[in-house]
Amino acid sequence: MVDQDVGAKPESDFSPRKIKIASAILLGQTFASSLVPFVALSYVLPSMTKEFGWSRSEFLLANSALLFVGALVSWPFGVLTDRVGARPVIILGTLGVGFSTLLVPLIHNNPIGVLPRAWEFYALFAVIGFFGCCVVSYSKVTTALFTQNRGKAMAILGAEGTVARVIVPGLTAFLILHYGWRGLFTAIGLVVLAVVPVLFFCLEEPGTRGVKPTLSFRKPSTSRAAQPTVMVFEGRAFSEVLRDGVFWLMLAGGILAVSTGSGMLANITASLIDRGFSLQTIGDIDSAATLAGIPGVLLAGYLMDKVHSAKVAIPFHLLTAVAAFLYMTVTPTHGGQPILLTARCLFNFSFTAALPLSAYMMTRFFGLKAYAAIYGLLAGIMALGSSAAPVVFGRIYDVTHSYRIGYEAWIISVIAAALIYLILPRYRFSADIGAMPAAPRSSPPSGTPDAVAPAA
Repeated sequence: MVDQDVGAKPESDFSPRKIKIASAILLGQTFASSLVPFVALSYVLPSMTKEFGWSRSEFLLANSALLFVGALVSWPFGVLTDRVGARPVIILGTLGVGFSTLLVPLIHNNPIGVLPRAWEFYALFAVIGFFGCCVVSYSKVTTALFTQNRGKAMAILGAEGTVARVIVPGLTAFLILHYGWRGLFTAIGLVVLAVVPVLFFCLEEPGTRGVKPTLSFRKPSTSRAAQPTVMVFEGRAFSEVLRDGVFWLMLAGGILAVSTGSGMLANITASLIDRGFSLQTIGDIDSAATLAGIPGVLLAGYLMDKVHSAKVAIPFHLLTAVAAFLYMTVTPTHGGQPILLTARCLFNFSFTAALPLSAYMMTRFFGLKAYAAIYGLLAGIMALGSSAAPVVFGRIYDVTHSYRIGYEAWIISVIAAALIYLILPRYRFSADIGAMPAAPRSSPPSGTPDAVAPAA
């Protein structure tokens, strides 16, 4: 048996095994989750509403169905991941997303009783949102896999949304032009299913090494050549976390920073148009600023690994407050396009880093034992807040006929979030929690597989 001594050399974060798993994670999160169908929705709106005679509000309920169902099941998926493993949740969830997406081209107007005429459309996107919550499991794989550069890895592998928004629009437009919206969703479904074999053979269960690829991950291989290793994860139980004030402070900070930002983000374009900016100008600036989120998450990842304090999140929230202020005050004659571009770049730079920062800090405050359940609950509540916030901010405008109150509420919220991170205590777990020892160069003695303990 290989002892996990304090002085044991850990496996490098750049080992071929970890690079293989990281590649599978990036591929799965970017192209085999609910992200691509979600992004594609905005591009098929004109053709689908024209064909079926739906209003825009009818169509956009599919968007809400995906987000709302995903938020509701995020925590149960996290609990399931901690209990049965990440691999089965990810693989079965990916299959669900793929087959559900393949069914989208078959929908038609079919009202039943009091059900709306687009009920099939809503139901399928609710199912896609349900299975798409397997992304919660990816977070645990990433968190457990990288220990010397965990912050950088979580930031890079958490930027799949930015990557998708750079790659997907061009491909989506091409497919719609040549094959229509039905061809688009068929292609998306086939791509999702094509990723499943890659996940099956390349993705490993967190805390294991050398276990044969199977959907039953609690039985290490009996082959001595494989040298299977199964680790116990350190950390607090989920019930303990719920009694911990730090968790509720982090949740409050996440809601204040992310949900309010999402609420105003849905109203920014309308507010800028009201002040005289053209839709073409806003679209061009949004496209130019899309990649600003990548250096933001990279810097956040670097600082997470270097600065061992939750206070590392404060500058990012303050930059978001600056971006909100610029959005609130810019007009075509006061600042114009340069200030609008600055606001958009600052927003993408800082806001994109918010979720990776929270995800990393949970490993340092609560460990890895119940990480997926904790992350799922936090992400689910934040997602519910993000789905409700646009309606709230829209209602504020309907009552006041001004976006200023919404912007001011956003600025106050992110400053309050920064203050929460200022008062959080010191981290409780080491930066390299969950580190796995490097694989031995020679086979262990007969009958002694390299298994240190059953996985938690």
